[in-house]
Amino acid sequence: MVRSSLSLPALRCSDDAGPCDITIVEGQVEHPTGDEIVAGSADDLRFRDPLGYFRAERGQRLTIEFDPAMPAEAVPLLVGRALGYIFLQRGHLVLHGSGALLDGSAMLFCGDPGRGKSTLTAACVASGQQLICDDVAVIDQTNPLRPQLRAGLPVIRQWPDALRATGGDPAVVEPLVPGHDKRLRSVDDQQFCDDTSPLAAILLLEAGEPRCEQLPTAQAAIELVRHSYTRHTLRAAIGQTRHLDLVARLAEAVGVFRLFVPRNLERLAEAVTTVRQIAATLRD
Repeated sequence: MVRSSLSLPALRCSDDAGPCDITIVEGQVEHPTGDEIVAGSADDLRFRDPLGYFRAERGQRLTIEFDPAMPAEAVPLLVGRALGYIFLQRGHLVLHGSGALLDGSAMLFCGDPGRGKSTLTAACVASGQQLICDDVAVIDQTNPLRPQLRAGLPVIRQWPDALRATGGDPAVVEPLVPGHDKRLRSVDDQQFCDDTSPLAAILLLEAGEPRCEQLPTAQAAIELVRHSYTRHTLRAAIGQTRHLDLVARLAEAVGVFRLFVPRNLERLAEAVTTVRQIAATLRD
């Protein structure tokens, strides 16, 4: 249960005084100094974000100080980023990726910036599948043999051309931040999977003609380290040894594939078909 003084319907927040797992409040945060992005200790992290500042304490309490210029529509995005730190403090592995539920299989897309993680996820949703998360992917390894992908927030970050290609209208979707072209697109309840899902595969996106190749476990682990969320704070949040252990276990338990997809928005449907075929093969 999440208790929040902010309006966050997607998190099923409560404003009563009963027990809760995470408390989210709006308030002033001591800013990191100089050029620092993050400051504090493992149990008390303070972070500078383009949308504001936040403080994550002991994996239980989140204090957020918003930039006054930030549009209300961007509130879930900053909260989602900040929650990534809460889950790091709780000892979870957090990857920089976007996830979709395809025909019952949770597929996580990772890759370097600009590879199309959010775009492919949005294309999956537009084809009738469900969004699990965008940008921040929390892996629950309570059962190390059956990792779970936790639900994020029902929003996807998209550039205007990608938004148009996946059925959206940039003219009616607010920019992520004022003066920025990227949009923050909301999905409805039917398009969002709000529960934890067994992780079927991790797909590392590369540009090229459609094909897929599974990585050996050792190489998969190296790639997962590369795509870990907020690598610069891992040592402070959960410790490097703990992080590497989580990565190694995940690489053993879940297939990691390099997926080549055309860098052509007109071929998104083809990319979605490829991903659905991979999901079907894994189920078989």
